[in-house]
Amino acid sequence: MKRIGSTNMKIIAATAMTVFSLFAATIGVFAWFTGKIQDSKNADEFEVTINSGRFKNLYFHQYSSVVIDQTTLKPTSYTFNSSWYGKISYDWNTGTASYTGNAVIMDDYTPLDFSRPILLVFELNDAYQLTNAGEISIEASTEEEEFLGARNTDGSAVNDLLTDYYNHDTSTGKYYYALSSVINFFCTDSSAELYNKNGDDNTTLINTTYTVADLKSKEKSKAAKAADPNAVVPDLTFTYINNDTDEVSFNQEPSLYKSEANSTVRYISIIIDYYSDALDYIYSTYLGNYTLETTFDGHLDFLCDWGLEIN
Repeated sequence: MKRIGSTNMKIIAATAMTVFSLFAATIGVFAWFTGKIQDSKNADEFEVTINSGRFKNLYFHQYSSVVIDQTTLKPTSYTFNSSWYGKISYDWNTGTASYTGNAVIMDDYTPLDFSRPILLVFELNDAYQLTNAGEISIEASTEEEEFLGARNTDGSAVNDLLTDYYNHDTSTGKYYYALSSVINFFCTDSSAELYNKNGDDNTTLINTTYTVADLKSKEKSKAAKAADPNAVVPDLTFTYINNDTDEVSFNQEPSLYKSEANSTVRYISIIIDYYSDALDYIYSTYLGNYTLETTFDGHLDFLCDWGLEIN
């Protein structure tokens, strides 16, 4: 799918979540705020469930710059700030989580500024030597069942923006749609130390640049599965769009990371970015739609509808 050149489309991610709180006190803010690990799930919460004793810290880093291939209009590398902006730690002795730091900001999506990544670095409490593939995994899940831009066989929109929303804030009149429809993931892991450390909080990332070609992606996983249906690889997306056929699939429980066989893992890095093809697809679905273009003035607001589970 070719990128749509219109500047009318602007995506604003906003919410009030329990674990990573996203809220729009100011337009254009996508902020990861508080840290809490819990067992229950409510509609407005992003939760992290930890099922093994390996987890130690989760660091959040804002992006510094993104290099875009001017032919494909896809990111080729991400560079993040070396200092973390937020950190979740888990104390296995007390069974409690703590959050340190400030908000980590992910800017709005527009057709001219379509890459706004956040880096999540999961630190384990040791370097684990793993024999079998998938011994350590990170899974995402949502209760949403369908991609926002889904189309009927005649090309019309399946969803009505005024009735098929994820949440409606009656105090502000804002309609929110599921963030799972428009985000994309990359992952990698490392056995080596990723941080310069001087105490628990004075910690900086050693290598701040991630090259996309070196990361695991949904495209690589699709190719691996096509070659071997039994391949143990992460899905890395809720929504997948086949750009050759415009066919769309939606996975409610995608895996974001699976460790490889005969590997050593100390750190797991996951990059969250907007899935530009999905956003273009949504725009195409609702092109000429009165609600989008007039009622919402080309703006859509997204609420985080998914959580993570670390195994």
